[in-house]
Amino acid sequence: SQDQDRFGLPRSEPFVVRSADGSVIFENRVELEEDSEVARLLGETSIVTNRLHHQAVAEPGAGFEVTGLVPDPVTGRPTIETTESWNAITTQFHPELMMHDPRFRRLVETVTRRAHVLFQADRLKAEGSADLGALIDRVRARVGDLLSGADLDWLRERAAPRLALGS
Repeated sequence: SQDQDRFGLPRSEPFVVRSADGSVIFENRVELEEDSEVARLLGETSIVTNRLHHQAVAEPGAGFEVTGLVPDPVTGRPTIETTESWNAITTQFHPELMMHDPRFRRLVETVTRRAHVLFQADRLKAEGSADLGALIDRVRARVGDLLSGADLDWLRERAAPRLALGS
């Protein structure tokens, strides 16, 4: 099984199976692409995560790039653990259950902030505005200074061109 529940391991902890002598038999170690957003947010290119799934992703969704893999303990083949596109990050693991770890908290909070930015961009466009400055002002009015410099870079460099937001 690749579901840590079956091993009695807490969902909020990484999936590590040990032998009776304490040596590691398997750990859900995600190897991340060095230039991926997930690696940047976690601050690492290799990280042990929880594992609660009973199925694997065979191919990424349209427009998504595979950015993290884990060797399958049964088949030995790599399984897709993270994917990214300009407006989304997907994970097979559950970072929201490991928010006590600042790395996973940073990942979840970033995804949440960016979802809010995209929501506000849709609202502005529905109101007839497509201005980047207006979007930044609107988001700051609602969340204060929670947007990080990296969020603003993402908005200017990746999101604004795709959302056709003028400066």
